[in-house]
Order: sequence, then structure tokens, then C-alpha cells
Amino acid sequence: MAVNNDSMVFVIQNPTIKDRPAFDFTPAEKFGPVEILLPNGKDVLTPDIFIEQVRRRLDEVEFDPYHDYLVAVGSPPVNLVLGALLAEFGRFTVLHWINSAKQYQPITYDINQPQSRRDHARANALGR
Repeated sequence: MAVNNDSMVFVIQNPTIKDRPAFDFTPAEKFGPVEILLPNGKDVLTPDIFIEQVRRRLDEVEFDPYHDYLVAVGSPPVNLVLGALLAEFGRFTVLHWINSAKQYQPITYDINQPQSRRDHARANALGR
């Protein structure tokens, strides 16, 4: 797989266990430099402020949905909000950890794909 040299890998949050990182993101470096997008403990209880903070952070890092990757770890509400905001871009690519292979697999979500392709993909996913 060819990886764009300008790509970045954004880890949504970096959970810790006993003040140490819970995950090693070294395998994600294959896709580009790794940067933590949001600090742990972001206040998701004030949604309007939190959403604005996330939008501002995406602008700060110049997130490019056509070249950059995301690793979805951390708080589930944070991941859900970020996913909703990323849908505004129309597409994004997540690095999915394949534990048996000990590597990441990129999965691109194209929100704007034609309806017929979505229906076909949904049918395949449901085994129809």
C-alpha cells in the first residue's frame, strides 16, 4: 500500500493506565507521523463548548480527510462527536487495529458515495 508522505495519523485521545500510555502507536507510524488530537479528560458535558473546541483543533492541525488517518481510541462520547464532525468533510479514513496481524488496516468512510453503492455495501454487510 502506498502511503502519502504528507499524511498524518491523528490519535483521537491517548488513554493512560497508571499515568502511562495504554497503547503503543508505533505501528501507525507506517502511515505518517502520529499526533494526539485531543487531551484526555476533555469536558464533554458542555456539548456546545466541546464541539467548538474539537472544530478548532481540527483547523489547528489542518486535518485533511483525503490524506490523513485517525485512530479511534479514548472516550466513546469524544469519538462519537468527532465522527459526527468528520461526516461534515464527507469522508475520512480510520486505521483499524487487526490484532491477529499486529498491524493497522486503513478503512475509508465515504459519506457521499452514491445511494446504490451504500445499499449494496449494507446488503453485503448483512449477508444478503
